[in-house]
Amino acid sequence: MNMEDGTISTPFQLAHHFKPDLRVLFKPFTLAAVRQERNGDNDSDKFAPQSIPMIAIGRCPNSNGLQFYNPANSTFVSSIDYTFQHHVTSGTKFGFQYQTGTFIYRLDESNTIFAPKFFYGIH
Repeated sequence: MNMEDGTISTPFQLAHHFKPDLRVLFKPFTLAAVRQERNGDNDSDKFAPQSIPMIAIGRCPNSNGLQFYNPANSTFVSSIDYTFQHHVTSGTKFGFQYQTGTFIYRLDESNTIFAPKFFYGIH
């Protein structure tokens, strides 16, 4: 929600001052099968896999394609020939562990998480 005039808008619209093109939106860090025609200087064999699993990380600034990260060799690839694999997550495919992060709690009377477990006082 835009606080200045009360209209509803997206974070993208607030940052760039125009509406996003809904045709080009995608879920970041989605697993994708990226087509590979050749392996180095060699053409792919007829029975060799024609795609490599990679992680979609963003739009390519030089083309209409997306940028992908290949965890197998830690490289970045731009491609327009890909298919999203929505049935499996990239973390599961490549064995990445989720980092839960840091939890910060406000210490005051309303938060019972820091209530003492034992009563310290005179009975």
